[in-house]
Amino acid sequence: MRGFLYVAIWSLAVFLAGASPVARWTFESEAERASWDLESLWRFVESRELANEPPAVRTFPSASWAAYFGIPNPSTKTGSYNTGWREAGWLRSPSLEVGVGKPINPGDRLRLEFQYCREVESYAGKYDITACYLFFRDDQGHYWNPETQVWQHQEVGVCLLYLDSSTKSEKKWVTFKSQEIQIPAYTRSVQVGFHFDTVDEHNNDFLGWLIDNVELYRIPAPLSITTENLPEGRVHWGYWVRIEATGGVPPYTWTLGAASKLPKGLVFRRPGTDEDFPTLEGFPEESGSFPVEVVVTDRAGNTARKSYTLVVYDTGEVARIYWWRIFSEPRSLDDCAPSGLWHWAEIRELGAAGAYYAVQGQGNYDTGGRNSGGLTLPEILIPEEARGQRLWLAFAHTWEVEYFPQGSYDRLSVQVAYLSGGSWSDWETVWSQDSRQPSPPFRLAVWEVPFDVPRDAEKLRVRFFFDTVDALNNRYKGWFIHEVRVLRYRGPLTITTPSLPSGELGLFYSYEMAAEGGLPPYQWIAEGLPSGLSIDRNTGRIQGIPGAAGTFTVRITVSDARGTSVAKNFSLFISPERVTLFDDAEFSPDRWTFEDLWIATAEVRYGNANLAQGRGTVAYYGRPGPWNYEVGVRTRGALTSVPFTLGDARYVSVSFEYWREVEAYDGAYDQTYVQIRFGSGDWQTIWYKDSRNPSEKAWTSWASTGIAVPAGATTMQIRFVFDSVDRYNNRYLGWVVDKVRVRKASAGAAVSGLTVPEPAPREELRVLVFPNPVRDVHTAVFAVRGLAVERMRVEIYDLSGRLVWEGEALGNELLWHTEDLSRLPLANGVYLYRVVVEAEEKREVVQGKVVILR
Repeated sequence: MRGFLYVAIWSLAVFLAGASPVARWTFESEAERASWDLESLWRFVESRELANEPPAVRTFPSASWAAYFGIPNPSTKTGSYNTGWREAGWLRSPSLEVGVGKPINPGDRLRLEFQYCREVESYAGKYDITACYLFFRDDQGHYWNPETQVWQHQEVGVCLLYLDSSTKSEKKWVTFKSQEIQIPAYTRSVQVGFHFDTVDEHNNDFLGWLIDNVELYRIPAPLSITTENLPEGRVHWGYWVRIEATGGVPPYTWTLGAASKLPKGLVFRRPGTDEDFPTLEGFPEESGSFPVEVVVTDRAGNTARKSYTLVVYDTGEVARIYWWRIFSEPRSLDDCAPSGLWHWAEIRELGAAGAYYAVQGQGNYDTGGRNSGGLTLPEILIPEEARGQRLWLAFAHTWEVEYFPQGSYDRLSVQVAYLSGGSWSDWETVWSQDSRQPSPPFRLAVWEVPFDVPRDAEKLRVRFFFDTVDALNNRYKGWFIHEVRVLRYRGPLTITTPSLPSGELGLFYSYEMAAEGGLPPYQWIAEGLPSGLSIDRNTGRIQGIPGAAGTFTVRITVSDARGTSVAKNFSLFISPERVTLFDDAEFSPDRWTFEDLWIATAEVRYGNANLAQGRGTVAYYGRPGPWNYEVGVRTRGALTSVPFTLGDARYVSVSFEYWREVEAYDGAYDQTYVQIRFGSGDWQTIWYKDSRNPSEKAWTSWASTGIAVPAGATTMQIRFVFDSVDRYNNRYLGWVVDKVRVRKASAGAAVSGLTVPEPAPREELRVLVFPNPVRDVHTAVFAVRGLAVERMRVEIYDLSGRLVWEGEALGNELLWHTEDLSRLPLANGVYLYRVVVEAEEKREVVQGKVVILR
């Protein structure tokens, strides 16, 4: 479910950068006041309610309304926050969207201005605290911590203003202007918060805090086009791409530069009334490379431009179609495996029949709850010629889902799996789309998706999967698939390997050549390899233990089934000294063991980015799809290498690269550590981080200093351990590891192992009411679990919001005799409770319902 609700109450669109606020609240309208969240004593007051306060107080800047922390006295027409209790609470604005094309753009800076009138106790200590914050949240509902510079689960904000009892009260209206605040990367919403905390119950008979004329200003980033490149196209296949910009002063005006030349069949469609960005779409009718220059102008007259090269390929010669299906009649789904809402349907609007993800007869996928389902095609036999080759999945389809740039909902994905050695691989996503991108026009278009078949694959499965993720905004048309083909194109025979990696004398070497085009299967020949190395004629893998050092010119020749052959010369360098003892960037299962969530994968998604892009295979601790390590319980696993020999090494050094995102918390949770051991000795920790260390969220390199090899040791192992420690706050990406190497070092010292802490388990605050409903008895117990409670207060309200009972107790339990303030039994019905807990130097409020059915 979405973690927050966006409420858009805007003043007016920005006309010039900085000239008008992107949001302004004067509290004069009822709708505006209703959009703010109020806690504790926060309320909205009219100036006449404080008529006997001094003129400097009762004359509100906007007109007649202001936000107020305090209680107006209707008899004296004055205000105070004295209740006899400690009082604390938030006044929060609506959440304002941040995103490309939104009123606030990524890369912008923000400045907050407001007017306030404040009177509190005068005391040297930190009492009667008044503070103002900006809260930044990402699409997972995490908060930006300005101190640690990471996103975290616990609520935290950027403090703009802090005053307390040691600061002289103004007791007149003053204007506050904050410094400019940079919007953190990945922000999806921003919210203004005002907080008042009396800290104690003493000396609270003062006016309090009035807030008015709250204005949020946007200082825009420079106008720029953010679409990096244009996807390649193919003649007669559907083409659609959206071009986006950020910065400047929206709205934007879009044009093509004079040097642009679009292929026939493609058009540049400017955004419509309800759209922010243009698209390049259509069915290209010619191949080639085409210059495209896009120009964007904002409302302030700023201009940005970007040049692209659009490549459109010929449709090409289809070497072979391995499977195809047109879903033209109901029985075309008989050998498929549909689940969820998938069914056969005819869509008059499209003039076609096919597999359709929607409620039958309803035309959308709204079931009132979250729903998901897959359409799995029959098993497809992969002949020898297609193994190890690039195949294409071509499918005629269209879709319409919610457009919500702030989060990933209504997810469409095309997935493949392979049968090898009697077992099926996990589903691998080869195409995906979700609510963060707008749906194209609802008409059939053919899309092509390439995927590389493993050399040992025997069969293929294809699945079309839809997941709404939540129950909101599901009244859209869904996903419709008319035809599917699995095929291979025939191009010229080409060796695609760019170069050969270096090796070391005496160290095992393995590298597989790659080719494409022609008519597989291929045959390989290598000339000029050093002694000890050879090439597998069928697979093209060069492997062995080099017996000679130096630089070798190697000529590789590949031939296809037609007898066509091509050759390419490579330079291969073999170092004369073996310095690498262990080097495995592919995380092959014969060299590693994988526990719990550890996997070897070529895809790790963080937002729209694949963290494994350009790296081949990486090791990942987490769950593919959700891309986090949330499993509902504590999770712990080790990625452990096989023992490897040390030869004559006296000292070693360990290095690796990693990408890490875990919870930010002042405790040793979400532990990540690296350990080594020599022979069968004890594991020793050489690298350690946990939730107290800021998540790097970027590829980071680490290398140890020299480590002395113990006398008599001939083998070594290395392992990477992830331990969440507990089940809380585990919706973060996790840990990605790559390029693990152990090399000889020239000097070093005995390893001094680090200590892995054992933190105490955390408990969440829970309030239990038993019995609930209250039936045959006349008492109910309110019990607090999860904190060492000093004091608790329970308030009972009827459904109109009237307080009907309250009580207080020391400790974590309070007994209520289901009576009202007059000690008379309450009538049967539903009542609301508010439990205020004071524990561990903090104050928590929990709300709920209790039912009386006597």
